[in-house]
Amino acid sequence: MVILLPIIQYWRSQEGAPSTRELGESSSSATSRTLPVTGEPLHHTVPLLAARLVRHEDRLDDILDILDDFPREHIENLADEVGNLMIGQLAMEAALGHVGTRLEETIKTIVALGDAVTSMQTVIETLDSKLDRVSSQVLILRNMVEDSYARDRARDQTVEILMDMVMNLQLCLDGALGGP
Repeated sequence: MVILLPIIQYWRSQEGAPSTRELGESSSSATSRTLPVTGEPLHHTVPLLAARLVRHEDRLDDILDILDDFPREHIENLADEVGNLMIGQLAMEAALGHVGTRLEETIKTIVALGDAVTSMQTVIETLDSKLDRVSSQVLILRNMVEDSYARDRARDQTVEILMDMVMNLQLCLDGALGGP
């Protein structure tokens, strides 16, 4: 019936308003039921369709002749192919839905990884600044240790010089006193 709807609408547009005879005598006494496909009152539609079917019987016969020329197997094959295409489309839609879900999850993961990288960069920058500070403190301590070693060497040299002087003085005193 759905396939015939465009044909019926076309015929109506070609014919104009139905005559009283086409509507029939029972049209005024029928209840207000409507045809679900067209939404028109049933008491108008049924007699109108019957009258139009009679009027267009030749056209309908031509359509039937065309349909009869198609092999039934061919029509069934086409129907099967259409069914398979619909199943394929549903499968494709499901697959695309799955891909869309996976893509959303991947985007969320990428955003989370980006946030983690940003946090890591902040931590690395903080560690770099602390490392620079510690490196400068180590350099200062090395300089202080080198200065301390230099002072120790200078003190040791001074002590050595003083010991030599003390020994020389001792020798001089021992020689002057008639020493040992």
